[in-house]
Amino acid sequence: MGTPQTIDIKTYADSTGVFETRPLVNESVLKATELLNINHQNYHIYIHDLGLHTILSLGGTAEQLSQAYALAVDSQRSTRPPDARVVSDFADPEKFKLFLGKGKYYDDYFAYFQNEISENGVPGTVTEFLFKGDDRAEDMLQRFFSGGF
Repeated sequence: MGTPQTIDIKTYADSTGVFETRPLVNESVLKATELLNINHQNYHIYIHDLGLHTILSLGGTAEQLSQAYALAVDSQRSTRPPDARVVSDFADPEKFKLFLGKGKYYDDYFAYFQNEISENGVPGTVTEFLFKGDDRAEDMLQRFFSGGF
């Protein structure tokens, strides 16, 4: 099972996308999980779309997943350690809103939401930040669908 800090792909799901191959090969799922976790820890989400999920769902082998990852890794933007002060400042709704949409704070928001998920779970965090109905949630819901974090 995944955590706020790690990704874990199941070997069987009801649907893996529009195009898929069944059954998913366990070795390939483990490789995709490994590569996504490496990517998750080291690279910014907005710089490159590797499409590893597509390669996996089309029946890609562990070797093909590794090759695709190696081809793209040099073009990715590295993450930076979050600024603990900024992350803690996000507890203040005004400070939270102040830095939205500013890409340089991506790693800080990423850490903030990992903490929120650790403390409140995914359903609680999603409810609070997307569906609560207050100004922050309405803004975040719009940004969620527009990519404007």
